[in-house]
Amino acid sequence: MYDPTLICNRTHYFDFDEGGYGKSKEVFSRFLSGYLKHNLLSHMEIDAFCDLLALYHFTLQATIIEMYGLDCVDNAFLDKQLD
Repeated sequence: MYDPTLICNRTHYFDFDEGGYGKSKEVFSRFLSGYLKHNLLSHMEIDAFCDLLALYHFTLQATIIEMYGLDCVDNAFLDKQLD
Protein backbone atom coordinates (compact mmCIF):
# COMPACT_ATOMS: atom_id res chain seq x y z
CA MET A 1 0.00 0.00 0.00
CA TYR A 2 2.95 2.32 0.60
CA ASP A 3 3.99 2.18 -3.07
CA PRO A 4 0.53 3.13 -4.39
CA THR A 5 0.48 5.96 -1.84
CA LEU A 6 3.78 7.34 -3.13
CA ILE A 7 2.64 7.01 -6.75
CA CYS A 8 -0.59 8.92 -6.03
CA ASN A 9 0.94 11.52 -3.72
CA ARG A 10 0.19 15.08 -4.82
CA THR A 11 1.29 16.80 -1.63
CA HIS A 12 4.41 18.93 -1.76
CA TYR A 13 6.84 18.57 1.10
CA PHE A 14 8.62 21.91 0.86
CA ASP A 15 5.64 23.96 -0.27
CA PHE A 16 2.81 22.25 1.57
CA ASP A 17 -0.69 22.86 0.30
CA GLU A 18 -3.49 21.20 2.25
CA GLY A 19 -5.39 20.81 -1.03
CA GLY A 20 -2.77 18.24 -1.98
CA TYR A 21 -4.55 15.69 0.21
CA GLY A 22 -7.73 16.01 -1.85
CA LYS A 23 -5.78 15.84 -5.10
CA SER A 24 -3.92 12.76 -3.85
CA LYS A 25 -7.17 11.05 -2.87
CA GLU A 26 -8.63 11.77 -6.33
CA VAL A 27 -5.60 10.26 -8.06
CA PHE A 28 -5.67 7.29 -5.67
CA SER A 29 -9.34 6.67 -6.42
CA ARG A 30 -8.62 6.51 -10.16
CA PHE A 31 -5.47 4.44 -9.63
CA LEU A 32 -7.21 2.00 -7.31
CA SER A 33 -9.79 0.88 -9.87
CA GLY A 34 -7.03 -0.52 -12.10
CA TYR A 35 -4.72 -1.65 -9.31
CA LEU A 36 -7.36 -3.84 -7.67
CA LYS A 37 -7.68 -5.85 -10.89
CA HIS A 38 -4.14 -7.15 -10.27
CA ASN A 39 -3.57 -6.85 -6.51
CA LEU A 40 -5.95 -7.18 -3.60
CA LEU A 41 -6.04 -4.64 -0.79
CA SER A 42 -8.09 -4.86 2.36
CA HIS A 43 -10.36 -2.02 3.46
CA MET A 44 -7.92 -1.38 6.30
CA GLU A 45 -5.07 -0.96 3.82
CA ILE A 46 -7.09 1.34 1.58
CA ASP A 47 -8.18 3.41 4.58
CA ALA A 48 -4.51 3.88 5.57
CA PHE A 49 -3.87 6.12 2.53
CA CYS A 50 -3.78 9.47 4.38
CA ASP A 51 -1.84 7.95 7.27
CA LEU A 52 0.78 6.74 4.82
CA LEU A 53 1.02 10.22 3.28
CA ALA A 54 1.79 11.57 6.74
CA LEU A 55 4.33 8.80 7.31
CA TYR A 56 6.01 9.75 4.04
CA HIS A 57 6.38 13.36 5.21
CA PHE A 58 7.83 12.27 8.56
CA THR A 59 10.25 9.94 6.75
CA LEU A 60 11.48 12.80 4.58
CA GLN A 61 11.95 14.97 7.65
CA ALA A 62 13.96 12.28 9.41
CA THR A 63 16.13 11.78 6.33
CA ILE A 64 16.84 15.50 6.01
CA ILE A 65 17.82 15.78 9.68
CA GLU A 66 19.95 12.64 9.44
CA MET A 67 21.80 14.01 6.43
CA TYR A 68 22.23 17.63 7.52
CA GLY A 69 21.96 17.50 11.31
CA LEU A 70 19.62 19.30 13.68
CA ASP A 71 21.01 22.68 12.65
CA CYS A 72 19.12 22.44 9.33
CA VAL A 73 15.77 22.91 11.09
CA ASP A 74 14.52 25.35 13.69
CA ASN A 75 11.42 25.44 15.88
CA ALA A 76 9.45 27.48 13.35
CA PHE A 77 10.15 24.92 10.62
CA LEU A 78 9.09 22.04 12.87
CA ASP A 79 5.95 23.90 13.91
CA LYS A 80 5.06 24.44 10.27
CA GLN A 81 5.54 20.73 9.58
CA LEU A 82 3.34 19.83 12.54
CA ASP A 83 0.60 22.17 11.33
